[in-house]
Amino acid sequence: MSARPAPSARRAATTSRCAAPRLGELREPRMALEHLTSTTVRPQGPIGIRWIAVLAIARCRIRPQRPTVWPNATREGARLTGAARSVRPRSVGVKPHGATRVAVLTAVAVAACPVIADAASGLPPFTTAPKASGSSGGQAEVFGVSAACHPTFDRLVIRARFGTPGYDVRYVRRIREDGSGRRVRLRGTKRIRVVVRNARGHTQSGANLLPAVLDPLCSNLRQIKDAGDFEGQVTLGLGLRRKTGFRVFRLTAPTRIVIDIAH
Repeated sequence: MSARPAPSARRAATTSRCAAPRLGELREPRMALEHLTSTTVRPQGPIGIRWIAVLAIARCRIRPQRPTVWPNATREGARLTGAARSVRPRSVGVKPHGATRVAVLTAVAVAACPVIADAASGLPPFTTAPKASGSSGGQAEVFGVSAACHPTFDRLVIRARFGTPGYDVRYVRRIREDGSGRRVRLRGTKRIRVVVRNARGHTQSGANLLPAVLDPLCSNLRQIKDAGDFEGQVTLGLGLRRKTGFRVFRLTAPTRIVIDIAH
């Protein structure tokens, strides 16, 4: 049985078999990569190819900007690319977006959303100016009034049939009943008067079709009252919490007058 060589002899044999240059001599990144991935270099011992790659890159001061695999690189060379990327120094020229900038951009986008949505859908803008439109066809029959609360506005819908009624919607100081002139008291501090022209709120036999009072209690629209059905004209009074812009437009099938009041 042959004698087992001493540890120092094994280390010497390993060094001569590798014939690897010192890390200080590997000045070029490509030279380091080709040397470490060469099939003739097979380092022994507990230090694997990954740790040698890290040491070579650190010594040669390689700062790659993107993963690179040279044409003659083996699978271990591809692993070296990941190691090189992991020791790349942190860039000082890139400034990440801060929380303040993100908050500002978010606020701008949210503020622009209603304007973009209105322009895309062709709806009129919210203003405090009076809105009016004429009628067409025979006398319309107003058979329904409803209200709904939305996140940014409150909506009143007036339904009609047998014709297209006209309308006049505006802010007023107070609401008065048609015919008698008595004051109509409403919730809130501001008033909008809605006049539906060339229309009636009852059937041909005289049955009333409109509710006397609606209390939606929305953010701005608090109350709606019937203020008259007299001589081809239906009047409604709206009680608001504050004066804001509103818009009026028509819908069909069935015929509707829609009034949106901003919060």
